[in-house]
Amino acid sequence: MDSNNTITSANRAATRLFDCTQGLLLHKPFSILVPIEERREFREELQRRQQVEDEQEWQVRLYSPHRQPFDAAVLLSVERDAWGNIVSSCLCIRDISDRQRAQALKKQNTEDLFCDRPRHTFSKGENIPLQPDALWLVCKGWVKLSTLTESNGEVMMGIVGPGIPFCRTLTVLPIYQVTALSQTVELTAIPHQEMAQASHLTQVIAEGVNQRLHQAELLLSVCGRRRASDRLLTLLQVLKTIVGEPVTNGTRLSLRLTHQELAEASCTTRVTVTRLLSEFQHQGKITIDNTNHITILE
Repeated sequence: MDSNNTITSANRAATRLFDCTQGLLLHKPFSILVPIEERREFREELQRRQQVEDEQEWQVRLYSPHRQPFDAAVLLSVERDAWGNIVSSCLCIRDISDRQRAQALKKQNTEDLFCDRPRHTFSKGENIPLQPDALWLVCKGWVKLSTLTESNGEVMMGIVGPGIPFCRTLTVLPIYQVTALSQTVELTAIPHQEMAQASHLTQVIAEGVNQRLHQAELLLSVCGRRRASDRLLTLLQVLKTIVGEPVTNGTRLSLRLTHQELAEASCTTRVTVTRLLSEFQHQGKITIDNTNHITILE
């Protein structure tokens, strides 16, 4: 694209993606490939991202006259002249609609698998007891896994969401506490004996345990940072991968954690977290809306 975001070239992959010839793409503003109701927002976001030097990827809804709208991951790179003016921009586009459909289908299959099982409901802040002969599987909401230190300080060990299991046999910690984070948490209990007899249950549980392992490694990376600001920033990036949802200007954390909970997970104090979040806002790294949800800006 040129400095006016007009399409100046399109490769064969682009013509296949939009199911059209190069002639239908060239010399037209890129925004014509965005649904009409989203064009203004897209132009504003594109302009904002062009002011940042690093390459950035974000999710955009695209379409052409020859195919239905689809979700795409768009990577922007900008070429500038010696004075910093934009000479041209390049957009690398990936169709991610199949991946999203597969994720949605997997979630639906998991929900269908456990929809007929009895569910146990817990409210926010309520402690969830661990059963000696069964594991819990989250059907709705989020729960916090934590332990206590010798000084009765709490350390967050993980955040568990839909489709992820937890139980006494999945930890070696002598003190293991589970607390409901969402307003409403729904769990189903799966006896260990039943798991051993049903291969489809074993597969679902194995996938959930795998997610727990990845999350544990990410949380360990937080503790490896020396400065409190770096630990908190790293934690926000970890939470972005766990509970993040794409929005226009970045990624919004769908789960609202208190400053104390953020402090427990980043090995610092509540006062320090409050101060650092304020600094991150002034630096343009995050925003906090009127419901206290954090958005990590791109």
